[in-house]
Amino acid sequence: ALFWKGVSKHDADKAIQLVFEAGESDGYQESSHGLSKLSMDHLFVQASKQWLRSHDVPKEARKTRITRWLQYRGFSWDVIS
Repeated sequence: ALFWKGVSKHDADKAIQLVFEAGESDGYQESSHGLSKLSMDHLFVQASKQWLRSHDVPKEARKTRITRWLQYRGFSWDVIS
């Protein structure tokens, strides 16, 4: 199906390997939260940006905002905590 959409065989094989095969050691392995290390790192960067945007807001309000921000995006409590 990827080939018919114009994706090269090499790229398709690499994508299938990253998505479906476990044991990768290049940052794509799944964490205990069900997200890859790269996804968790990206999420951390985005949440950090949200945190820094509201530097003049009390800490508890910032925590609440970040929690709602993550909930809105569908993350589980395990990931949020």
